[in-house]
Parts: sequence; C-alpha cells; structure tokens
Amino acid sequence: MSSLELYPQDEKLPRGARVAFNLYMVTALLLFVLMMLLGLTMRMTQAEWTPVLAGMFYKIMTMHGAGMVGTMSLASTAVMWFFLRKYVPLHLWAFVSNYVLFMLGALCIIWAVFIGDFASAWTFLYPLPVHSMGLWSNGAAAIFMIGYLLIGVGMLLFYLDAAAAIIRRYGNLGRGLGLQWLFGGTIDPTHPKTVVASTMVIIANTLGILAGAVVLVMCLINAWAPRSRSTRWW
Repeated sequence: MSSLELYPQDEKLPRGARVAFNLYMVTALLLFVLMMLLGLTMRMTQAEWTPVLAGMFYKIMTMHGAGMVGTMSLASTAVMWFFLRKYVPLHLWAFVSNYVLFMLGALCIIWAVFIGDFASAWTFLYPLPVHSMGLWSNGAAAIFMIGYLLIGVGMLLFYLDAAAAIIRRYGNLGRGLGLQWLFGGTIDPTHPKTVVASTMVIIANTLGILAGAVVLVMCLINAWAPRSRSTRWW
C-alpha cells in the first residue's frame, strides 16, 4: 500500500514555493471556518438563541461579508498559481507579496471592525463609510478601505506577474485565450485549459480591481478632505 503524498512526484514544489502554497491553503481554511462561525452566530442571533446587541451584530455581519470574499479570493489565487506555474514561469516574490499584503489588509479590516467599531456591512460605497451617525469615526472607515486597497494591490501584483508570463509564452493575452482560432486555422488540442481560464481571470479581475481602487481612493478622499463636517476624522 503506497503512502499518501500531498504532491505527486512530477508536481513537487521547491521548499520556498511549498511553504508559500501551504500558508495560502491553511490560512484560507482557517479563515473559512472562522467566517462560518460568524455566520452561525448571526443566524443564532436572528433565532434569538444568542443575545448579541445590534451594534455587535452589524460588526459581525461586516466582518463575515468581507472575510468570505477575501477567503475565497485567497484560496482561488493559490489554486490558480499551483496549476498555472506548470505552463508559464511565475515569480515566487509576486505570490508571496500577495499573501503578505492580504494579511496586512485583513489586519486593517479586523482593527476597523472590532476596535474602530466600523459596521456598514462589507460595502465601502458612499455614503455609508463616512455617515455613521456617530457609531464609528472616519478614521475607522478609512482603515477599513485601506485594508481593501492592500488586498487589491497584492492581487494586482500577482495578476500582472501572471499576465506577463502568459504574454512571454504565447505572445499576447488573446493567444492565451485561444482567440486566434475563432478566425481560422487548426485548433491546437494541447493548448492548456489552465492558461485559457487563468487569462480570463486575469482580464476580468484586473479590470475589477482597478475600478474598485479608483472608487476606494475617491471614498478615502471624501473621508479625509471635507473639514466642514462635525464628525472628526480620528
């Protein structure tokens, strides 16, 4: 009876890459369990099984919403990296930088929610972050949005590294998607499906991250710049 192996022999990762990948997966699993517990707490509160005050309920809802999206992003990035690296050379520094920036962003979000009392759900859209009716400061809202920005910057670094690798290997992103075969020629059945899927993810998510970053910066300016409001920034 053969022993169970985490990685087949032909997919062995170098030590540094293995540590980084395992950190991704363990962190995603732990965060997923924690977010499940927060979700369970909300359901128990709605059923009046757990006495949770309204303010805490909305903080839990904020953390749960942001955390679930972030957890799925972390896990899916690790899976994409693991399979895409077989076909194009990816830089480990971009993969690790994404993880580090994700954790820094997560710490900002946790601080903003549980220390700064930020509780506008997971959204950062105007006017919720800076019109709190005195429940949290503009500083807490700003830290929350900075957390999102850090996570977005980390993911953008990873996607840009992956995009550059695909372009070096296939010439451009269109060829990575296999668009050339829409207009003629013989389809290459060996063209990796992983490259097609990863290219689609890169294009869609990069555009979404850039659009979200613009909105976040505008919201941060709105939180900091107006001096006529009576609410303090910090």
